[in-house]
Amino acid sequence: MQFHVDQDSGSTISGWVVPDNPGAVPQLLVSINGGQTVSVKAGHMRPDIKALGLHRTGLVGFGIDERNCPGLTAAPSVRIWEKESQALVYGRFDPAHHIELKVLYYELSVMPQTRLTANLQRHFAMPYEAVERYSFDTLYAIINNQSGKSIYLGGRPHFKRYQHLLAD
Repeated sequence: MQFHVDQDSGSTISGWVVPDNPGAVPQLLVSINGGQTVSVKAGHMRPDIKALGLHRTGLVGFGIDERNCPGLTAAPSVRIWEKESQALVYGRFDPAHHIELKVLYYELSVMPQTRLTANLQRHFAMPYEAVERYSFDTLYAIINNQSGKSIYLGGRPHFKRYQHLLAD
């Protein structure tokens, strides 16, 4: 899966999501302030994504606003997942609760440090645990996420494969 959030203006969040099946129209799950999730279909045409050959039809763009997610504008906490893979696509940065930092916690211990990682994750808008389970494209999108100000990565990714991305 590949994704990118183009903007979060407060009242609108827009971007695109390309699922692993390059012909499928992706579904998103949106949670506002940790409440009930709303399903949103990502069906806006993105000719740029189609031209790159990432998706067969280009129907991968999404626009989330007050019409499909009431309360979005005033919400300090917004999270967006891709429905099929359950991968986090976006988390709204709230300076009162989140650290403005991108962190990789490379897990070296035999037994995972669950309490430590749980405490770390709650301070980030976009926490990702066990990142080694993500495909290269998905982890590339996560690491190279320009709209994410507060990202936590935890796990054991193949370091040599991602070191050029992690350097930035």
